[in-house]
Amino acid sequence: MSNYEAIKALIAQTSGQKNTLTIPKIYVELTGDLTTALLLDRIVFYSNEFKRNDGFFHKTYKDWEQEILLTERQVRNSANKLKKMGLIETKVMKANGSPTVHYKLDYDKLVDLILTRKE
Repeated sequence: MSNYEAIKALIAQTSGQKNTLTIPKIYVELTGDLTTALLLDRIVFYSNEFKRNDGFFHKTYKDWEQEILLTERQVRNSANKLKKMGLIETKVMKANGSPTVHYKLDYDKLVDLILTRKE
């Protein structure tokens, strides 16, 4: 295999949904920064995918770092910003025997912010 073909194969392996981080522009407009917008996007996603009966889901800081490349500090800061905006609630509860931050999205608040934002 030529170097060109090897590079092409590598690019193909690293492209696609699993290897791509996308941030809806509206989340950047709402939050004012890319890091918080990225965390919001994933919280919206997981709120639809995995949640308990009370609406919470959990992710460890290590999970966030592996998935979206945000450090614990970035996740904490962005989550605090989202809490101040009224978009999420967090609660430390046990998950797999360890205290873990659980997140809950306030869909009504998100819809309200989207509908009332100034363009």
